[in-house]
Amino acid sequence: MAKQQITFTLSESQVRAAMTEYASRMVDRSQYDNRRGERHIQHRGHQGHEASRPQGEGAEGRGGQGGGSMNAPATLADVGTIDRRTYIGGGDISAIVGVNPFRTPLDVYLQKVGEAPPDKPDPKREARLRRGKLWEPIVVDMLREEHGIYVVARNARYVDPEFPFLASEIDFEWTLRDSPVTNGEIKSVNPFAAQGWGEPETDEVPMYNAAQSQWGMMTTGRDLCQYGVVFGADDLTLYHVRRDDDVIAWLRDAAIQFWTEHVRPRIPPPPRTPEDLLKLWPRDTGRTIEATPKVAALYASLCELRERRKVADEGIKALQFELGEFMQDRTTAVYGGAPLFTYKAQSTSHIAADELRRAHPEIAKAFTRVSEFRVLRAPSKRS
Repeated sequence: MAKQQITFTLSESQVRAAMTEYASRMVDRSQYDNRRGERHIQHRGHQGHEASRPQGEGAEGRGGQGGGSMNAPATLADVGTIDRRTYIGGGDISAIVGVNPFRTPLDVYLQKVGEAPPDKPDPKREARLRRGKLWEPIVVDMLREEHGIYVVARNARYVDPEFPFLASEIDFEWTLRDSPVTNGEIKSVNPFAAQGWGEPETDEVPMYNAAQSQWGMMTTGRDLCQYGVVFGADDLTLYHVRRDDDVIAWLRDAAIQFWTEHVRPRIPPPPRTPEDLLKLWPRDTGRTIEATPKVAALYASLCELRERRKVADEGIKALQFELGEFMQDRTTAVYGGAPLFTYKAQSTSHIAADELRRAHPEIAKAFTRVSEFRVLRAPSKRS
């Protein structure tokens, strides 16, 4: 089953409402009991406090201590001095609370306990991450030139004074004359993924970025996170996310509970996707288990859907045949003066594995990879 990717384009009040819904749903699924009581995250306006200017302009590696009531920074560590397995960061928190379309709480857990499977080679992803890093100093220079900001720190990590396993890395920290120091985040976005971002100069950022923003403001004690987002080659767009103490309290509670109830005792969180199931139980043991009436009904529904898919696939093939027979060697079908569909030749290339094994068995063996997966199917008649 392919993992569904979700993007969000929401206003500030909608972000809070959606986060409330996610909080309720994910708290129930993960059996978290919110120690601060049930939270209803509502739009209450700007709740933060002004952050003070850093001591001494141009002090690289030093950020201003904010006056936010929740977590002014206590410890500032240089990049690379904190093992990612030892803390929950801004890139983790959105997955923990269930608003990250790319990671689950189990992914975070496995990383923290050192049991995450090695990443599969993904040249496109690696190139995208590399380009994002290359863009960071360029975007900062663009912000300096176009908006006159003064950068006081780059890639500094802040550690929570009360819980050292809560930390964040801020892409850059900046100020204008006589104004508080502000968090800054840099994103390089493929134009095809731009639908996750809303109108410029608003807070309409994807949900997982909004969570990262609030997390960074929690650890720095600041009131605002400024996004510099580059779409494509040179389209620099600004977004602003303001501090929300209710959201921060929810994220903080969830992170503390995740660490103390899962990471520290090494108890994995419940799975949430089919991929999670395979990470927890990649192999079967040969044992049997008595199915409940609910499980029997679920399996019957699965069999029914599979049968419907089989009928649909057969219908698709039949329709494709009739349309192809009508087209013969033509390329485009036109209806009412407008193109209706095309029927073009395509080519693909692949390695002839059987021929390679016969001609060069040692080479074929050296590059053979075994993948394991589990399949739900009816038992064989012999069993």
